Amino acid sequence: MKPTTYTRIVLAERPKGDITPQTFRTEVIPFDLKPQAKQVLVKTIYLSLDPTMRMWLNDSRNYMEPVKIGDVMRGSGIGVVVEAGSGSRFKVGDTVTGLIGT
Repeated sequence: MKPTTYTRIVLAERPKGDITPQTFRTEVIPFDLKPQAKQVLVKTIYLSLDPTMRMWLNDSRNYMEPVKIGDVMRGSGIGVVVEAGSGSRFKVGDTVTGLIGT
């Protein structure tokens, strides 16, 4: 059964010092995601919380662009492919790893 909603964590404000409950907000969104050609839809199983995530919150470029206000917070993760677009090299049920939320 396909879900009707999904939950995402987005950056609400850049922290000035410690991360507070106001740094992020949780959004429940109608589930209308559909992978395009060579894309996959992934259900996150594990999400790593790494020190590098703190760098991504700053408004300065490092080895990656910072997370923008209102964007989903990214992190290294492991997931399972739940739907694959045409031409994808992955199939439903494959376990994948990468930056989740990008």
